[in-house]
Amino acid sequence: MNFAINGDLIPQGDKSWVVTLTQCFGCVIGGSPTATVTLWEDDYSVAMTASAYTVTETESTFNLTVTLTTSQPLVTAGPNPEVTVSTADGTALNGSDYTARTTTFRFQSGDSSATFTVPILGDATPEPTETFTVSLSNPVGLKIGSPSTAVVTILDNDARLIRVSHPRTLEGGDARLFQNGVVLHNLTFVVSLSGPAMANSSVTYTTADGTATSQDYTPVTGTHNFTLGETQFSINVPVVADFDLEPSETVILHIVGYTGALVTDSGTDGLGVIINDDFKAFGISGVARGALRVNNGELEF
Repeated sequence: MNFAINGDLIPQGDKSWVVTLTQCFGCVIGGSPTATVTLWEDDYSVAMTASAYTVTETESTFNLTVTLTTSQPLVTAGPNPEVTVSTADGTALNGSDYTARTTTFRFQSGDSSATFTVPILGDATPEPTETFTVSLSNPVGLKIGSPSTAVVTILDNDARLIRVSHPRTLEGGDARLFQNGVVLHNLTFVVSLSGPAMANSSVTYTTADGTATSQDYTPVTGTHNFTLGETQFSINVPVVADFDLEPSETVILHIVGYTGALVTDSGTDGLGVIINDDFKAFGISGVARGALRVNNGELEF
């Protein structure tokens, strides 16, 4: 006896009906006159509960838990539905950043979720943010829904070393244009980190005299709050031009405080150099450029 089975895409659990033999003319019904026909449900789906996970590395191994959910609690007396969950390297590498795993989950009747754990490996080495993936494959008795892959992002927790650059710039100032006491150039200090900034990281900075004084530059003080993943920012220190014949002078940018996963050392602060560009006037020894003035047709010193 053949039956036409009408399929659908709606998970409704197993279904069954009974076939009974009756009215046997010229024959004898042997054994059981009835049989139960069961349709095993195969319209369940399974998916990740999230398409992205973010974890922060620690100094020791810990487990990340990824959760799978089914479209509804499974109700089936047939073969147990199953799905394979596995990891794959991205910029994070098996053995150094996490431990690769592959597991096949076999769902029981009444199940609606499962958890998959991945060991995250800690270290003491500053490194960039890294990722790997967790994916579903090889479904049996169910379908793979969306999202079927989750991207796991590992944030580094190791302190970032702060470094300040050592910029150089011309002082500026042209006697012909009477450019004295004006700002024409900046010393641009670049504050950089040895790795992407963690959350809640900030630095406080201030300038200090080297051989230059506040007559040579405009002091600057401030605080910079890093955005997550930021690696550097710039600080402009205005340089005051003059006509004085003087040696090149220096300005120090100090990192005076910080918060978050940052650290300083003896090489953190930056030293900026203001290069003198004032020269002696043509042919007159000892007279600085800009020191000559014309008054009623006569030169004044």
